[in-house]
Amino acid sequence: IGGGFNAGVHNVLEAAVYGMPVLFGPRFSKSLEAIELQKLFAAFSINSYNDLAETLATLTTGDQRRRIFASLKAKQYVKDNLGGSYLVTEYLKSILA
Repeated sequence: IGGGFNAGVHNVLEAAVYGMPVLFGPRFSKSLEAIELQKLFAAFSINSYNDLAETLATLTTGDQRRRIFASLKAKQYVKDNLGGSYLVTEYLKSILA
């Protein structure tokens, strides 16, 4: 995901919705989704080229259980958090009515 080496990560849910492990730079503290996905081992913060190489090797070669686990956790996170737009809309209707 772009932005993690500058101002902050872009939308991590764009990858997670497809059940993909998410990788981003170290500047992700303003993204609740990035923080939560990392805690679930569905996302990985990359600080250097070596981090990137090691993480990609872990996710793409040999035993695929870690990649599969990260993929399933990412997709489940999105599924578990559906409905935010509906809740906001309903709240706005209640205070504007």
